[in-house]
Amino acid sequence: MKIAVYLIVGFIVGALIATGFLLGFQDWSQPLFSEKRLYEFLGWLGALIRDFTPWPIVLVALILFKPSRKYLEKVGEHLSTIISGISDGIKHSRRFSVAGFLEIVKNDPSQAAYALKEQVSSVEMYFKERVSEEAESRNLSEKLETLYREHIIPMIPEEKLDEDDVLPRITFHMRDPLYKNSVYQLLDYAPKSFYTESKVGRRFSTRHGIVGLAWRMKKASYDPEVSAAPKKLVEKWGMTEGEAAKAGKGRKSHLALPLPQGDKPPNFMLFLDAPAQHIFGDSVVGDEEEKVFAPIWDGLRQTCLDTELAELYEKFKDEKPIIDFRYGP
Repeated sequence: MKIAVYLIVGFIVGALIATGFLLGFQDWSQPLFSEKRLYEFLGWLGALIRDFTPWPIVLVALILFKPSRKYLEKVGEHLSTIISGISDGIKHSRRFSVAGFLEIVKNDPSQAAYALKEQVSSVEMYFKERVSEEAESRNLSEKLETLYREHIIPMIPEEKLDEDDVLPRITFHMRDPLYKNSVYQLLDYAPKSFYTESKVGRRFSTRHGIVGLAWRMKKASYDPEVSAAPKKLVEKWGMTEGEAAKAGKGRKSHLALPLPQGDKPPNFMLFLDAPAQHIFGDSVVGDEEEKVFAPIWDGLRQTCLDTELAELYEKFKDEKPIIDFRYGP
């Protein structure tokens, strides 16, 4: 019985192929078997199948026919494997391949620095995309805007809000899962309507600057009179001359406020800078600190930023580049 079915199917397919070659083409000046002929035949066969095959009936028959169900299950398994492979290929962008790097160095040592930079950049870009997607899904930028507008702006004297037509700005830095002794800028500055240039993904060392000091001390660091002189920044904040040249431009009050983690180092830090001096007064120390920053803690709770940030960090805290030491493909 099976042999008869195979013969009938073979006859029908053969007839279709012969019909396609004999009746479907008129230009017999071209070779009978060529790439052009193949494309023409496939186009003709596709149109024939599309126009004359009762696809709903065929699909129902395939589902009801037991051997067909098993075949479809196998097809589904293969598709699942293919999709998984594609997914793994996408995730491969966080893989640092030592083997690939060594191969490049062996073949062309002059490309070593470029190859290393490209691999590191790939890992960083993959991390940035995933963290930004998670932050967007949690509406963290909108919540930061609410914190800025409803809780931080009311803390600042009106005469210090718009000095030189520049607004105070805030953002969050996160403990960097990829690099030790580094923080990662999680969000763009608020208010976003004023600060349109994206700064997400910047990294800062915890060894210098006001951010580094607050991070190491695990408590707020407030400087009401930040000097814009590079020499002062090098001396006071441990910056290099290049870092000092980029910092402190027109921003005279800085605040770095770690989100408490008990005795543990913080996972997040609120950073604020403003063009006016003494934006929170002359100094903030001791018991005065808790009183001055109480509106910020209330705002973090009311906007749920405290819990949202904690959950985000839990998701990425163990994020590490996959270093592949295998030599070869």
